[in-house]
Amino acid sequence: MSKEKAKSQSTTSPDNSVNAINNRLFFRLVQSSNLYERGVQHHVNVSSVQGAVLGAVSRNADLSMALADLVEYLAVSRQNLDAVLKRLERQGYVERVESPQDRRVRIVRMTPTGYEFWTDILQQSFQFYRKITSGISSEEKKVLTDLLIRIGHNLRKPD
Repeated sequence: MSKEKAKSQSTTSPDNSVNAINNRLFFRLVQSSNLYERGVQHHVNVSSVQGAVLGAVSRNADLSMALADLVEYLAVSRQNLDAVLKRLERQGYVERVESPQDRRVRIVRMTPTGYEFWTDILQQSFQFYRKITSGISSEEKKVLTDLLIRIGHNLRKPD
């Protein structure tokens, strides 16, 4: 076998090198994310980012969150979040208001209609999650969650 052919096969054939494993890992992560997005849209009828916004805001007792905190928590750009919030506002699920403590701070607040919608899609989400995690033990889910958190921390580190 020629050196060129051997080199070509070594770069295209699967192996267990760190680079090959990382490549497969992140390809599967992107692929799973795309499939998840399609599944959420189909089963829950909301985008994953819209659901994440409503979920993040619902975590607080007053059903609100500072816009800057929401950007940080969801790890999205302000521009992308703005587009999602505009759609949620048009649907009557959230509103943006000034903070009573600091007029420079914008607050995203869930409306009563938004809260009702959130409780409905939350139940649908639980059913969807059960479907897509069938055959995966609770321990495996915990391990995967921990690993994804660690990857997220590494992605947030400055270069």
